[in-house]
Amino acid sequence: DLVDQGRLYNTINSQVNQILAGVQSLDAQAPNTLDPNMQPQTNRQLLVSWYQGYRFAQMTQPTSVGEISANRISFLEDLNKKCRSQEVHDYLVGDVAFPAMQAIIQGNFHPVVKYNAMLIVGALNAEESIAGATRLPPVPYAPSLALLVQYIQDDTASDALRLGAWVGVLRHITMDFYNTGIQGQLNTAIQGTRTIPPNQKLLIYNQALALVKQAAPASRSLEAHTWFQRRALDVIGWVGFIPPNSDVVPTVSAIVANDQAPLSLRLSAALTLGRLQYRQSGVGLPAGETSLLLGDLAITICKNEFQRVALAELKAKGPVSEDSGIGGMGGMDGGMGGAMGGMGAMGGMGDALGGALGGPDGGPGGALGDAMGGPDGPGNPGQPGEPGGPGPDPGGNKP
Repeated sequence: DLVDQGRLYNTINSQVNQILAGVQSLDAQAPNTLDPNMQPQTNRQLLVSWYQGYRFAQMTQPTSVGEISANRISFLEDLNKKCRSQEVHDYLVGDVAFPAMQAIIQGNFHPVVKYNAMLIVGALNAEESIAGATRLPPVPYAPSLALLVQYIQDDTASDALRLGAWVGVLRHITMDFYNTGIQGQLNTAIQGTRTIPPNQKLLIYNQALALVKQAAPASRSLEAHTWFQRRALDVIGWVGFIPPNSDVVPTVSAIVANDQAPLSLRLSAALTLGRLQYRQSGVGLPAGETSLLLGDLAITICKNEFQRVALAELKAKGPVSEDSGIGGMGGMDGGMGGAMGGMGAMGGMGDALGGALGGPDGGPGGALGDAMGGPDGPGNPGQPGEPGGPGPDPGGNKP
């Protein structure tokens, strides 16, 4: 009955936790199975049946979007908090989770389910972060990046999958930045395994720059396309280097100067200008012209903020008429938090995912995007080892 089934699942869950902790080896015989009629199995087989047959299956038949997000976060915490055996970790990532998520991405599932699977792919690590005196950022799982790049290049893929892929690419590029920064502390054999190969990084850079230049496709809303372009700008900034003959500086500068572009996009462009490695790349930046562009942008931000405060004060006093004298805050796109907070806010993700999945503006689509955000994407840049949220962790807050 249900009571006995619940007890069995609790018993199996406890056993799985012991395997994650390294108390039981992968090849030891499991004392319990999910199915009483099942033949005796090893702990290795038990992990497959527990995660692929139960935990991941839950993600494909959710009762709510929030449940999908909670299940994703719970699984990632199994890897980065509960798992103390590198052997078990490697098996879970490479033999259990990665192939299961690929099957979901390629299968006949709801777009939200497939998006969630793509987020998991982008969040998988080959090595989790190390705290303490030898603090090291996590090393993302390299095969994941190959799959993510495949989808950001695929114009026929759904926007939901491409959204998830860009989140994952941004996390990989961000962690590469941190891992490149600590190379001097590691021996040559180790440091080569922690960073993205230059040719793959250049491929990602070129794809991001092409997206920044691209007009919104007919099938994509301007808000959704702005979110895509902001993530591409983030990727370019975290890559840092400027390839020979690249027009990235004038391209990004033009966005900063474009007073018709969404303000969130202009802020992301300004942040990217500040992250590019001019001296290391042998590229000059017109300091005077750039200072004027940034100054104009700062003035626009201040004007919008004054208007926002004035409008809020008027609304507090009563209904506000259209001829109140307070202009709209067009172009704000809610993006200051997302752009100025680096990757932590991931502004616009809610509306973008809403658009990708067909949700009406401001309606279920936006709410769905918010629910799907949260600890997942690339996390807080200041806390590279933490799951979820971009630094490595995209959040789902609206812009």
